[in-house]
Amino acid sequence: MDWLVLLAPLLLLPIVFLFAFVGCGLEDHGELCGDGGWEQNVTLECEGLPANVKSLLFRCRLFDKTEGDFVELTKSNTPDFTQLKSVPAKLHVTKDDVTNGTFHCVASCELRDENDNSLMAPGSDVTDKIFLTGLTDWPFHLEPTFPVSGQPQKFGLSSL
Repeated sequence: MDWLVLLAPLLLLPIVFLFAFVGCGLEDHGELCGDGGWEQNVTLECEGLPANVKSLLFRCRLFDKTEGDFVELTKSNTPDFTQLKSVPAKLHVTKDDVTNGTFHCVASCELRDENDNSLMAPGSDVTDKIFLTGLTDWPFHLEPTFPVSGQPQKFGLSSL
């Protein structure tokens, strides 16, 4: 019986090492991505859209990348834009995308009315922002711009 007391820790030792190696391997691969990256939440806050909105297209990407994520909403998948508060997107990022502890994200937005006219103010459909690492969400805002007499309300994209 004394030999069992001495042998039991030796039998458990390989199991402990196995869990340690598997745990280290999973940490390097992030959340379900085999390249060490993760899916970063990027949100377009857009409360207060008018009833005549026909479509909204929100795009986001890293500054030095040509591809990213987009979300397209239309009357068929979003019947009432006045009730819309935010649009979530997911942007794949890796540790290699970090520059000086930050990520540089670019966002763009297209907002169209029922006559297919743009509801975006000129020059306010693209913006960028530098986000610190560790943030769980990168927010952008779609807000009404200063009204111009005799013209429909226009919107601008910002990164507060």
